[in-house]
Amino acid sequence: MHHAIEFHSHHATTLCFGKRQRQPQGQLLRIAAGMALLRLGEQELLLTEGDGCWLPADCLAAFTPLRDCRWQQVLISRRLMQPAVSGWLESTPLLDALLEQLASWQEEKSWQGPYGDRLRVLADELMRQPLQMQGRLHPLQQEWQQLLRGEAPLEASEQLAQLALQWRLLRADRLLKGGQKMDGVLRQLGYRDELQWQQDLQWWQRE
Repeated sequence: MHHAIEFHSHHATTLCFGKRQRQPQGQLLRIAAGMALLRLGEQELLLTEGDGCWLPADCLAAFTPLRDCRWQQVLISRRLMQPAVSGWLESTPLLDALLEQLASWQEEKSWQGPYGDRLRVLADELMRQPLQMQGRLHPLQQEWQQLLRGEAPLEASEQLAQLALQWRLLRADRLLKGGQKMDGVLRQLGYRDELQWQQDLQWWQRE
């Protein structure tokens, strides 16, 4: 049964190729562990552990969880008051506590009981928090911006290496679905041959 406010926990055991789509409800995406990419307009945003991003109802976006990403999703019906624009949401102790409680909830998930009470408090807390135009700036985020510009970092952390390999697969998927020839895509993205691309794809999509 669908309620005005819903909470879901997710885990991507493999790299998942997100498609651009519209959600009929407003939604909060919060990364509990790992990394994800969010394609919003012309921007390709990197979300890491602790990051939260709000998307209003009918916002066209593509959410791509990278391998072993764990995230929480809060869906809020457009019937309820909610932010009308997208943005980064700064975490608060109350927001973190509510999300952690809901993620580990073992009792009955009744809208009329304690579970529903927490959902309503969560929605109220979301409304109180101002949205930010930019996310947290940390070394991996800076390295990601370099990667988007085609710049090679002086040193690649393990996280950046994992991000770069999966980003290359994601770009290949988009280019191929856009009608480009395999040979041209492989050359553009630096794959030695089609076998290397297939091996990389199998590795990151392996359970």
